[in-house]
Amino acid sequence: MATFDVIGAKKAGYTDEEIAQHLASQSNFDFSGAVSAGYKPEEIIKHLNATGATPWETFKQSASQEVGSELKGLRQILGTDPTDTAEESLRRQMESENPVAGFAGTLVGSSQSFYSSTRFYAL
Repeated sequence: MATFDVIGAKKAGYTDEEIAQHLASQSNFDFSGAVSAGYKPEEIIKHLNATGATPWETFKQSASQEVGSELKGLRQILGTDPTDTAEESLRRQMESENPVAGFAGTLVGSSQSFYSSTRFYAL
């Protein structure tokens, strides 16, 4: 389930319009026609970058990415672990397609991280 790394492209300085035009050119999508019909670049990106993920796949992605996020965040702040923008882009796209499953996965993953960190501090 490959998706375009929208977050990475935005960090590199590309606009939503440029990203949407790129995705449109990759899939023979009529970007100008969509804009003329009233669609915004963000909507075009969401349509062209759809994952087709099931709610279960979204739940698993959200939960697995959330587990250990505190430690990963600390490593990113310290500069020892670069941010994986492709993984985060995939997660955000999947959650936009299946918001309830994404929210549930985030909650489960967060609670797992919380319990793991409290056990560590309790030792």
